[in-house]
Amino acid sequence: MSSTTQHSAGYRIKTVANLTGLSTHVIRKWEERYLLLTPLREPNGYRRYDEDDIQLLLYLQWRISKGQTIGELAYMGRAQLRQTMNAGPIDCPTLPPEFQPSALTIILAARRVDQATIESAVHTIVNQLGLLDALYRILFPTLRAIGELWHQGQLNMTSEHLVTQTIRHHVANALRKNSHTHNPTAVIACAPHNFHEIGAMTTAVLLQNNGWNSVYLGVNTDIDLVRLACERRQGKLIILSTLLEQSEKDMRQLILHIKKKLLPLCPVILGGRGAMPFRALLEEHGIMFVEHVHQLQSLRPFHSPHPLT
Repeated sequence: MSSTTQHSAGYRIKTVANLTGLSTHVIRKWEERYLLLTPLREPNGYRRYDEDDIQLLLYLQWRISKGQTIGELAYMGRAQLRQTMNAGPIDCPTLPPEFQPSALTIILAARRVDQATIESAVHTIVNQLGLLDALYRILFPTLRAIGELWHQGQLNMTSEHLVTQTIRHHVANALRKNSHTHNPTAVIACAPHNFHEIGAMTTAVLLQNNGWNSVYLGVNTDIDLVRLACERRQGKLIILSTLLEQSEKDMRQLILHIKKKLLPLCPVILGGRGAMPFRALLEEHGIMFVEHVHQLQSLRPFHSPHPLT
């Protein structure tokens, strides 16, 4: 899924290429030879694509990966392709059977851009299970399913954002109830260039429920800001979320900043799939790694420099 914000005039072709993984050459070819895309043209000649164009490109790419040819798909025509990409079957195999109906309700409502049904379904799940159990057992798996459907072109960005923002609202409400202001402080943030924040926010709620004073700083947080917050609040722990896939060079640069600016203050945990390929490198430099939020379930306020041992 993408965190890219759409401009009122749409997306330029380089942005579309980054979002879909298709080359600009292929996008132009599918537009000009097969007449599958109809981007707007700026006065200077630049193309501008909308969300539907991006969804269609992802859908074509997915169908090709399943064995169809672009010629076969183009023969179906733009209108039929758009109809099928928004009406295909949905499967949630990673969810226990008892939770699949709730997940399907949310996903199908997202397809219809039915915000009221999404909000009602999420509210019901949270009330029945409690926020953290709802997140672990239903909402996180549902978000993963939605992400996969987006990559397949079976959901658009608006649909994904509706579900994400509804869940985020519940987590943000829980964060406002911090009642441990005199307990040890944990500073939580999304690492630089990371914009998906529900995991980081959930971490803040989990620690808050475990007796911490949780300070959540938000998305795309500069390491200097994390250091400043830790100094001012006398933080005993820093947790950074990184879901963005990155090169070893970029990860080494992040590690360098953490070692220089954060580790002298307190222990640091780096979590999320973006850090997973570098877990050995992190441990080598004294930075702890966790893959999933629930691994922090037993983390209680501490005064020792080794929180997970």
